[in-house]
Amino acid sequence: MASSPVQLMRQLAMLPILWLAQKTDFTDPQNLLLLQMVFGTVMLGGYFLIQLAMRRALTLNDQTRVANPGKMINLAEDKKAADGSCTACAYDVAKLKESQMQYVMGAIVAIVIYSVWGWTQPMMVMSVSQPMQLLDNKALLIYLRGHTYERPWAAADPLKQWAESRTEQAGTTTKATAALKSKKKN
Repeated sequence: MASSPVQLMRQLAMLPILWLAQKTDFTDPQNLLLLQMVFGTVMLGGYFLIQLAMRRALTLNDQTRVANPGKMINLAEDKKAADGSCTACAYDVAKLKESQMQYVMGAIVAIVIYSVWGWTQPMMVMSVSQPMQLLDNKALLIYLRGHTYERPWAAADPLKQWAESRTEQAGTTTKATAALKSKKKN
């Protein structure tokens, strides 16, 4: 379940893309070439933006301490202080490297699926979904758009957000049921 109208719109944006993927004739070499060019341009553009943000993070070298950054594969233990904190620069670069790895792996998966089975839908969907993921990347927003966020930030976990919303709904339902029962007794 989307937690904001913007996220809902981003999720619903995929429906026309999936419909268009089914209606477009990719046996036509011109359509296929156009899709490959768009996919390549979007993937290279996104990779460039991640690299640019990483370069800016390293150039600014923010020495603000981030307490309890959590366990990240790209944050080496030698970058952490004795108390477990790290610099904002090290934290942001680790988050950007994580995003870069996810971005590149997603592109590789789409290319392999197309190469092996000839399916074009993953390339079409990823041409839209990958840039939308970059719009949610807080490290990119900090270094490319000038936003400010408290660090460390939690990774967006849609399943956890859904479970929390269901728990909140169940709690309000239980309270409402208890209130109705107490009214009936009185």
